[in-house]
Amino acid sequence: MINSIKHFEEHCITNFEKLEDNFIKNPQNLAEYVYGITDELHKLGLQMLKESLETIDQMFQESFLR
Repeated sequence: MINSIKHFEEHCITNFEKLEDNFIKNPQNLAEYVYGITDELHKLGLQMLKESLETIDQMFQESFLR
């Protein structure tokens, strides 16, 4: 989860700001703004899921009950 938060801080916030700036300059591009934000949120969600599944996989591999 820590890596996902770092990724959000380093990449997503910057992309959100760029999308907002473009939207403010061209308000007729609402769909582009919505799709851009949605895409960034999906990427973040996938990154979080990936990290969680990798952590669980590592726990299973190291489990003595295995």
